[in-house]
Amino acid sequence: MNAKACHEAIYFIILIADYSQHGYMHLLSHYCEALNVFKCFVNEVETQLEWRVKTLWTDHGCEYLSHLFKESCEEKGMR
Repeated sequence: MNAKACHEAIYFIILIADYSQHGYMHLLSHYCEALNVFKCFVNEVETQLEWRVKTLWTDHGCEYLSHLFKESCEEKGMR
């Protein structure tokens, strides 16, 4: 049985900065929201922790394989 959060979220994304273990969990209504959440996470890590995100490790989920997601990573110099 699938359960929805109060704002219709049925997915979630967890992003973790490997070195610091700084974690970021966000509820999603659709997979397409993953890119914006990822951009916010990268911005937060780079400004608050003053570290650069160099590599993205994934579970090969389809939300990370879009052309826009790959372009965003390339712009930041991420592998």
